[in-house]
Amino acid sequence: MRNRSAILPHMGKLSDRIHIAIVLPLNLPDSRARMSGALRFCATRNDIDVRVLDSSAQLFKKECERLTYGWAVDGLIVTMPKLAKWLVPDNKEPVLSMMDGPRSYLDAAVEVRLKTRMLTNETVELFRKRGFFNFGFCGTETPLDLQYSSETEESFCCSAGRQQTVSIFHEKPALSYNENLQRGMKWVLGLAKPCAVMCYSDELARNLLNACFLAKVKVPEQIAIIGLGNTAEVCETTRPTLTSVLPAVTP
Repeated sequence: MRNRSAILPHMGKLSDRIHIAIVLPLNLPDSRARMSGALRFCATRNDIDVRVLDSSAQLFKKECERLTYGWAVDGLIVTMPKLAKWLVPDNKEPVLSMMDGPRSYLDAAVEVRLKTRMLTNETVELFRKRGFFNFGFCGTETPLDLQYSSETEESFCCSAGRQQTVSIFHEKPALSYNENLQRGMKWVLGLAKPCAVMCYSDELARNLLNACFLAKVKVPEQIAIIGLGNTAEVCETTRPTLTSVLPAVTP
């Protein structure tokens, strides 16, 4: 990577400023917290021009095209490595790329990872303290979330133990909400009960709660559900209210 660490903190020309793109799924509270921290740092530097893109937005690709028209990305803070290709041409190497994923589209100068195993260990321990010994995991096959959903699923299965069979359910992006809901109802009816289920996101947990309601499966007596992300607008509006965990990160 090119070394731009010697650039002075005070620069007069706008053309000399470092262009930093922050690409995060802003529908998640932990991503919004990361964005706030990055923006606070950038505000202390006169040599940085920062732009924020919401990778969870439906028009993300178009926003990338709009941003990069006449605004070349020098530095990148992104959670999903493959999203870098929408912002950085193949023949250009950014000054900084800061990523969560283990398989980087670009070599990361700094890599921040979710403490997935610690998270799933604590979740399984909480379930067991509450008397649950049958486990399930609800994930997604949506391309944007597939990598982390798979990592969290694998970690949850390991935390449950090799002798423990974990029942798995994936929402499929090719199906409609109602079709996934019908599949979810069939899945919860077939679970060995009482069962404790960890969901990859609070949105998935909300969908699973709806499936339980329609299938007349009692929550949390028959199925206990924990979401991921601690999204207040989701957790506080479900009935019953949703228990969720907020993942920690480590550099």
